[in-house]
Amino acid sequence: YALLALGVYISFRVLNIPDLTVDGSFTFGIAVSAVLCAAGHPVLGLVMSVLAGAAAGVVTGFLQTKAGIHPILAGILTMSGLYTINITVMHAPNVSLIGKQRFFDSFSMLFGRAPKDLPKIILIALICFVIVVLLICNCSRV
Repeated sequence: YALLALGVYISFRVLNIPDLTVDGSFTFGIAVSAVLCAAGHPVLGLVMSVLAGAAAGVVTGFLQTKAGIHPILAGILTMSGLYTINITVMHAPNVSLIGKQRFFDSFSMLFGRAPKDLPKIILIALICFVIVVLLICNCSRV
C-alpha cells in the first residue's frame, strides 16, 4: 500500500490536484500483469502493467484537459471505469497463478540452493540501484 499512498500523496500535495486515478490504475496494472504472467510471460507482464497504469493516467489527463472535466471527477470516472475494464482484461473475477512461471523464478535458478528470499532481495536491490542511478543522472542534467 506504500506505493498507492505515495501516488495519492503526490497528486494531492505536490501537484495540488485531487486525483483518484491511482486507485484504479494500480488494479489495472495488476490485472494486466496477472493475465500475462498466467500466459507465461512474467517480465512482459511487468512492463505492460506499467504501460497500462500510464494509459489510465493519460485517460484522466485527457478528461481533465480536453473534455474540461474537474480533476477529482475525472479521476473518479477513470477509476470506476477501470474496474469494468479489469474484469474484461482478466475474462474472470480472478486469475490463478498457482504453478505458473513468476518473475523471480528465472533469476532464482542462478543461485542454486541459496535461501528462498535471497534472489528476490538481490534483484529488488539491483532494480532500486539502477533507478537511483538513473534519477541521479537525470537530476544532474537539470
